[in-house]
Amino acid sequence: MARSEIPELVFIHPAIESPEALDKAVRDHGLAATLLQSQNGRDAWILSTYLHLRQRGLPVRLSPVFLPDRVCIAHRDDHAAAADAWRSFSVCIRADRERAFTPNIELVQSPGVIDNVMAHYMPQWPQPALIPRAQGRDDLVCRVGFFGPAKNLAAELRSTELTEALTELGMELVIREDRGSWGDYADIDVVLAVRDGAPYFLAGKPPSKLINAWRAGCPAILGSEPAFHHHGLAGRDFLYATNAAETLAALKRLKHEPGLYSAMRRRAAERGGDWSADAMARLWTQFVRDTVGPAYRRWYRLPLPIRRGRSLMAYAWGRLRCRLRGNLYARDYDLQGQPIHRQRTRKRRLALCLDAVLSRLDYRRLHRSRAADQPFENRPDA
Repeated sequence: MARSEIPELVFIHPAIESPEALDKAVRDHGLAATLLQSQNGRDAWILSTYLHLRQRGLPVRLSPVFLPDRVCIAHRDDHAAAADAWRSFSVCIRADRERAFTPNIELVQSPGVIDNVMAHYMPQWPQPALIPRAQGRDDLVCRVGFFGPAKNLAAELRSTELTEALTELGMELVIREDRGSWGDYADIDVVLAVRDGAPYFLAGKPPSKLINAWRAGCPAILGSEPAFHHHGLAGRDFLYATNAAETLAALKRLKHEPGLYSAMRRRAAERGGDWSADAMARLWTQFVRDTVGPAYRRWYRLPLPIRRGRSLMAYAWGRLRCRLRGNLYARDYDLQGQPIHRQRTRKRRLALCLDAVLSRLDYRRLHRSRAADQPFENRPDA
């Protein structure tokens, strides 16, 4: 691969004004230990990608601000906060947010929310320093693990009724809320990832819980999130459940159905091998070479007045779309699992109707584009 095919990538992280301290941490403690200190989604996306790609020799740099006329990669929050992002060729990482509308290219963490021609799916990096399930546990099925804040687990599965039912089965639910323990699967027999949420909210969630379960060698019970079903087949790669009754039924199968648990352990081990940091680095390299590079070169070749004029008009239109859309990316459930009913004014309803019309046009352009071109299939297991 010719180096010229890959433009320099500027990763935007306002909280890091000098990369020297980050470099020192990597030298002193290693890449995995440094990434374990990630505090939020911005760190998980921006710092992970920057450090992994730099380690593999790609032309990258870290900056607290957008640089004009360069390829700048930023988290959705930082992209929205930067009034001068339009001067750059911006790649926005949507993460757990609403569509940005203003970047040149947008990365989404789930194929379920590819909603326009500039949106591309990119899975998250694998959990750093993951500790797999201990081999000595064999086919023991007694500890069911949920990784993340307890509020993200479906309310039915946080109930005392479920706890009592698990006790009768000789099982217990382990909720690992501390970010530092999210990679420790040594004593976990089954991974649980079922959450409440509006369909649009669930569609934007990444497949990370499934991928981490595979890499840890643990069977998983998963809910209605499109990213899970994009990468795995229910009944083979994981068991599917949407409520407490279905979760208990799946756990009973794993505990009592002869051969099922061991077969799913073997399948997890097979699938987990596809999801290494090297595999993700290849996806990023391919994406930058085949998608970002050509689009950036077309953009940069435009005469400066035309480039700036078009970028500013696109930015203004994108900001209008953001105001029309508002915040649809909401869970629509409180922490107790009760639906939240939102009262909308007539003006707000009209704005959402206009957004719906414009979004249908975006989908039509997306479908025409897919019909004309072979899409970039960015998944290691394709």
